[in-house]
Amino acid sequence: MTVAAASGPGRPGRTWRTVRRRGTTWIGPAALAGIATLGAWLAVGAAAGSTIVDTGSSEEPDWVAGPLAGLGSDLTVNRFGWALLAMTLAYALAVRCSGDLPLRWVMGTVILVHLAFALAPPILSSDVFHYLAYAREGFLHGRNPYLSPPISIAPDPIVSLVYWQHLTSPYGPLFTLLSYPLGALEHTDELWTIKAFTASASLTGVALLARAASRSGRSSSRAATVVGLNPLLLVYGVGGAHNDLLVMATVCGGVLAVSGPRDPAAGSPMGSEGRSVAAGALAVVAGGLKASGAVAAPFLILGAERPRRALVAALVAGLAVVAVTLPIFGPHVLDTLGVQASSGSTLARYSGPDVLGSVLGTAIARLVLDVLVAGAAL
Repeated sequence: MTVAAASGPGRPGRTWRTVRRRGTTWIGPAALAGIATLGAWLAVGAAAGSTIVDTGSSEEPDWVAGPLAGLGSDLTVNRFGWALLAMTLAYALAVRCSGDLPLRWVMGTVILVHLAFALAPPILSSDVFHYLAYAREGFLHGRNPYLSPPISIAPDPIVSLVYWQHLTSPYGPLFTLLSYPLGALEHTDELWTIKAFTASASLTGVALLARAASRSGRSSSRAATVVGLNPLLLVYGVGGAHNDLLVMATVCGGVLAVSGPRDPAAGSPMGSEGRSVAAGALAVVAGGLKASGAVAAPFLILGAERPRRALVAALVAGLAVVAVTLPIFGPHVLDTLGVQASSGSTLARYSGPDVLGSVLGTAIARLVLDVLVAGAAL
């Protein structure tokens, strides 16, 4: 289809594709600017009040608000919802135009929005206070987080911010062990240290994935946009300082390992054996951080250039994880699997799976979700 050009000698016609391409020259940058602006507004608004911050206490202490407190007006639930919707629409436009966006523009926006949510208080979830409570249990109080719930250290002020006070740690032993040094810090330093650490992990994951996309002949800008500017990742993941971001960075490292060039002449800094070993080891590390990270293990091992070498590396890494964590936590670490699989008290009400289960029935909903996950993986 051809769009007629304005009359005049020598004036060439313009195709619809040309018009559309010219339109994306400003839509993409505008979408990036919209994501950055809305992200900053949400971060500042969350720091102005306790509407979006979810803790176990009726009022959050001042140190939870963080460095953005007092810079804007309180963020009501309605304002939060509309801003998140607008941010999602801007994200959809950015993804649509991502193939034409320079990587430096995308990564610059990713860094800016990550910084905003790293400086915001914990948003929508109190999980970060659970991390700190389990760290203080082990480091300060000499208790095993896989045996003793946070309520066991009730005099500790952090317990008032924990929502599931009677729940033993559902997290992987590697993450719990890595979090122990936080127990030596003051509450304020604990919170903002882990927020900075998880935001950095998210940025690392985005950078690794962009590099993996480039190695595979795909658009690095598109990969960075799809993952790094996802409102769910930014608001819930980075804003809430979730340890899933550490898992994501580890898995993305494995993805980079399996996406290396198969041709030795391509000049990869690691040989096929090294990349296969890295993929297998990182698959186990991801599962050691959180049980859900183990879902990536079969894909990283089978996707390696040398699957057998990757499998051996995974087994060796698994033995190393057991050797390090078993003397500290004992076999009770395995109890986390039972907690995650059978504890109905930790069901996320009004989540997508919960709503689907209420409409279709739990068994059918699980089957539908399993099929969707399998289809996405393929």
